[in-house]
Amino acid sequence: VEMATKVAESKEAQSLTLKVMRLAKPSFQVSLPVLSESTDLPGILPLEQPSSLEALGISEFLTLPHNFGTIFLGETFTSYLSLHNHSLYDVKDVTLKAELQTTNLKACLLEIASGAPIATFRSGDSQDYVVHHQVKESGIHILVCTVNYSKHDGEKKFFRKYFKFQVAVPLTVKTQIHDLQQGIFLEASVSNVTVPPTPLFIDQVKIEPLPIFNIVDLNNNGNALSPISEEISNSNLRTSMDREKFLENSTAYIKGGDTRLYLFRFDPKNPQQKNVGVLGRLEVSWRSQLGDAGKITSAPIERKLVNQSELDLIPKEIPKEIRLEMPFTVKCELTNRSEREMDLKLLMHSIRMTGIQSNGISGQSLGSLLAGNSTTINLTLLPTKPGVQKITGITVVDEKTDRGYDFNDVVDVFVEA
Repeated sequence: VEMATKVAESKEAQSLTLKVMRLAKPSFQVSLPVLSESTDLPGILPLEQPSSLEALGISEFLTLPHNFGTIFLGETFTSYLSLHNHSLYDVKDVTLKAELQTTNLKACLLEIASGAPIATFRSGDSQDYVVHHQVKESGIHILVCTVNYSKHDGEKKFFRKYFKFQVAVPLTVKTQIHDLQQGIFLEASVSNVTVPPTPLFIDQVKIEPLPIFNIVDLNNNGNALSPISEEISNSNLRTSMDREKFLENSTAYIKGGDTRLYLFRFDPKNPQQKNVGVLGRLEVSWRSQLGDAGKITSAPIERKLVNQSELDLIPKEIPKEIRLEMPFTVKCELTNRSEREMDLKLLMHSIRMTGIQSNGISGQSLGSLLAGNSTTINLTLLPTKPGVQKITGITVVDEKTDRGYDFNDVVDVFVEA
């Protein structure tokens, strides 16, 4: 597909012409099937038979691209450059440079420099080049091509062409971190935001953690998603059960506008290094309908750190099952990290609590706590909402200095409905 261009050149006619095209794969020819009988439904047709594609609205023919199309972030941009001498004379010392420019990037894709130019470019000859570049930024990209040469009479000439195109974001990744007693959990939602909506296939979703963490993949199918071709070769898909198994295992498919959820657990190799802000990065590898590969990497995943204060409240024992509107007790360790003795009192602020409310007395005395010592306290709580809830709204007051220590992110717990 030839790319739209703007040209900057001298007013005189040029001996050379430069054509720049994007190399892209064809697409499926899609039509609306007319289905009137129950036996016409695609679900009853074996998927391994090519003729069944017609019932799904896809013919056996491919359509060549008729415009520039869409380039997604993470894809490899491939361009075809053709330099042709259409004049009646040979030209000399031909140089060609192709650069891709963005707001933050200037990458050289091709350079035939003056140190090693095309010495003689004969009349009627052409030179063809193919350049590749993995797109790592969204937004406007400009391909700048510059040609210098000398005419047969020694006159030096040049021209420059600009090719502008937009890079779209195919997938967005949102993350949420839960600090539980069992570890640090990362919930990642991957959404297909292609416009117009375009189906994609997710090859792999993985975490690149800091070296201090081990990663546990908690997704049903793990990272290695079964290729469709392997599924077809291992099963004839003749029965309804076979088709259900095929669809269940082909979990890489994500329609335009859909979202898939993934869950990972970070286990610190050294428990003393748990209080780290940056966990790592999330990497998503995907493919288009015709197999064009792309990959996006998230920004560093950060979590809110618990500030090291004079007083620490650490949960030690949490019930394995917590049910809605059933009281439960969390055993916590309260540590005095200051250099003085404290006289402590426990306050529970119901107005700051959301899905977990206090089920005990607020204002009870915890007694004295020497510097560097710890004591155990029991928090009696009542869950009022199902799902992942945060234990918050707790204040411990040192009555000697009248200073309060707020604990608004003690731990997240899962409440069963």
